[in-house]
Amino acid sequence: MSRAYEVSFDIAAAVRERIVEERVSSKTEEFYNRYLKQYEQMKSEGFEKYIPSEMNQLSSDLNGIRNNLVSDPFEARDISFDIGNYIRNLWSLGKTARKQFERAERMREELQREEMKTQQSNLQKRYYEIVENIEDPGIVHFALPALRRIKDQIDSGQWSDSGSLDRTIRQIVSEAKDKADVWKQEQKEACKKENMTDRLTEAEEQIKKSTSTDNTVNNEMLERIRSLKRKMERDEITVEDVTSQLQTIETQADEALISEDIRKETVRSIYRQLKRQEFSVAPPELIERDGNSFVRIVARKPSGKTAVCQIGLDGKLTYKFDQYEGMTCIKDIEKFNVDLEKIYSVTLSDERVIWENPNRLSKDSINNSNSQGGKA
Repeated sequence: MSRAYEVSFDIAAAVRERIVEERVSSKTEEFYNRYLKQYEQMKSEGFEKYIPSEMNQLSSDLNGIRNNLVSDPFEARDISFDIGNYIRNLWSLGKTARKQFERAERMREELQREEMKTQQSNLQKRYYEIVENIEDPGIVHFALPALRRIKDQIDSGQWSDSGSLDRTIRQIVSEAKDKADVWKQEQKEACKKENMTDRLTEAEEQIKKSTSTDNTVNNEMLERIRSLKRKMERDEITVEDVTSQLQTIETQADEALISEDIRKETVRSIYRQLKRQEFSVAPPELIERDGNSFVRIVARKPSGKTAVCQIGLDGKLTYKFDQYEGMTCIKDIEKFNVDLEKIYSVTLSDERVIWENPNRLSKDSINNSNSQGGKA
């Protein structure tokens, strides 16, 4: 007797959860290491001085990824997505801010040198204390003209009250901070489109290098990315919409890799089970056909009995036990089904007989069943 089945396969929830978490954690760690390297490069470029709040945010987010990689890889992935949305802007912003504000920083340093050289009144000392405590060069840049006027007025004796001086300088600093924030936002907006184009290109390369064998899904994701590029070039879509759609594509890419991992786990389980049933099992073979792929496992016993399994990415398994005498075929199939779930946590459902023959078939039966069984 010979029989072939098509079934749906899945793995136990605990095993699936482990596989998913391992894949998400591994991918997120890859991005974490890349972003951490960029952060260290930004520090070496002196960006902490010129865009301190943005660098602090990046440092905090990197810590968030590191702290969640093991305990909550999905939270770590979400933080990684956030960093991916803004880290390119930091490069552009940091370089522009350094170029724009380094003159103001030099002038503040000159004021500090002047302070050390001169005998100062209490008002002059207070002035220098306030200026020295302004850490953001961007605020110094926009406050500097007004601060220099205040200094000249102090030097000429036009100020006599330190309380009034404090309030005036605080107001100047507050207005300068608002101007610096507006300037930074304008710079971010100016380079958003270019940076998003770079990010799309990077995502495209990541998918091309993907280990997923589902070419249909990969090609579909690549075309969506290229479509987003074309729409951006024609100003038919906002950067915010591109960001949202790209995140969906990247999540889909992760899910494709997770499906691959689940299939690999299932292939290993089937291979081991056939060995347990005293088959001689050939190495699994990856077969691509019509843009899809399946893994085929061929196993034989010395008596001539054969088992052929095809495992697809869509959660479908076709398997055929052939060249059997009598009911021993059914017994081997039952053991195959029961032990897969009991020992390897692989569950088979939606069983459908796609071919059977009560008699022993000819030597061509395996090839015939492969063509009739279709692709998994």
